[in-house]
Amino acid sequence: MKEVENIIKEAIENQKVIHFDYNGYSRRVEPHHYGLLNQFKQLHGYQIGNGSKSGKVPQWKNFRLERIRNISIDHATAFARRNDHNPLNSHYSKILKSVETNKRSKRHRPI
Repeated sequence: MKEVENIIKEAIENQKVIHFDYNGYSRRVEPHHYGLLNQFKQLHGYQIGNGSKSGKVPQWKNFRLERIRNISIDHATAFARRNDHNPLNSHYSKILKSVETNKRSKRHRPI
């Protein structure tokens, strides 16, 4: 599971879309944070594509890290933090990594 965590951390830090298999479905997700929810390490992300048991895509979802398989980062596809992302609304007892809400693009730094 450490490899899954490391990939998720890297994707969150660089705001890159990830692909993985979960409960029999291929998922395409914008990872916004991960941490502890109901005593399990879980990822909170916005699923933007592929399948889902509920059939509801796109939408916010939680994924237990222990059930994530075949995870990879799509280095060509970045995402911006979604305006409706609020870690407090997700009821995580501890957030281990989250997209930065005040991250500034290097292109826009004053000289």
